[in-house]
Amino acid sequence: TPVTPPPTGDTTHTFTGKLRIGETRSCTAVLVDPRWAVTAKSCFADKPSESIDAAVGAPKQKTTITLGRADLNSTGTHTSTISHVIPRPDRDLALVQLDEPASGIAPVTISGTAPAANEELTIAGYGRTFDEWAPTKLHTATFLAGAATATGVDLTTKTSADAAICKGDAGAPALRTENGKPALVAIGSQSHQGGCLGETDVAARTDAVGVRADDLTGWVSQIRKLPQGPQVASGDFNGDGKVDIAAFYDNGIGADGKKMSSLYAFYSNGTGFAEPKKVWASTGSFTGAAAKLTSGDYNGDGKDDLTVLYNSGQAADGKHVTTVFTYTSNGTGFAAPKKTWASSGSFDWSKSKPVSGDYNGDG
Repeated sequence: TPVTPPPTGDTTHTFTGKLRIGETRSCTAVLVDPRWAVTAKSCFADKPSESIDAAVGAPKQKTTITLGRADLNSTGTHTSTISHVIPRPDRDLALVQLDEPASGIAPVTISGTAPAANEELTIAGYGRTFDEWAPTKLHTATFLAGAATATGVDLTTKTSADAAICKGDAGAPALRTENGKPALVAIGSQSHQGGCLGETDVAARTDAVGVRADDLTGWVSQIRKLPQGPQVASGDFNGDGKVDIAAFYDNGIGADGKKMSSLYAFYSNGTGFAEPKKVWASTGSFTGAAAKLTSGDYNGDGKDDLTVLYNSGQAADGKHVTTVFTYTSNGTGFAAPKKTWASSGSFDWSKSKPVSGDYNGDG
């Protein structure tokens, strides 16, 4: 793997993470959205030496990602379970979904320009080194882009003795600087692993093959807008005596940069449920991942309503701000959310779980 570790407190590549897949496999990934990271799909293949194909859906083995610092044993890291894998059919690349969004870490920008011949690219990974089996420190090195195809690019070390891409580096980002910041051009895929610890052929080549990521902006944007992480609550929302279901969705980020959410109701007909009805969609920025849903009849009209406990961040004085938004049922849908409470002191949303009930017996 690249052999130059950044300082422990380095924040240049905090979007780079280490994937742990089951008990024996690890890879590298790069955050492109608070809830999504890019890695090599071969990391999830049953037998990568025979086929790099991976299935869509939950990974077969428990998978976690840790990112946020050059040394994963230092403070300030973010760890999340990976709940979903969406592989690309045309190359060794997949998007993986984080259960807990990495809200405090800036995702990398995806470049819109293909790698040029002999262009210098920085590769950052958590794979094996020449003398370490399972490093926790990020390593970086400069590679040169070679011949590029529609989906791939050759990668060679700038100086042959400097580095190699080793096991654990699959999915490692290949970066250039654009507007003063790192931008994702490709990710590491396959390597000859010359000099890597555990490889018996010490004279093996150190060049590798990467897969292009510079043309993925549209695909990533499309997936970011898919309904994600639904939260569900039940109640008699139309007052007909039958319990219905409501689902609150995180719809990712729109073209205008605003975070989108939506609310759907599944009304019971006594033997099943009608088709889901969209009863609300955000017009401003409303983050689904910052909302916790519960239901109850808050105005005593015989129809259950919905409430969201919302994480409104931190105020300038450092206090946690939490807000309650109520969606009142009108029998056929819900009124637009109304702010019905906001914390005055410090109220930490992350330590809270909303539940509903008639606590004073007034109906």
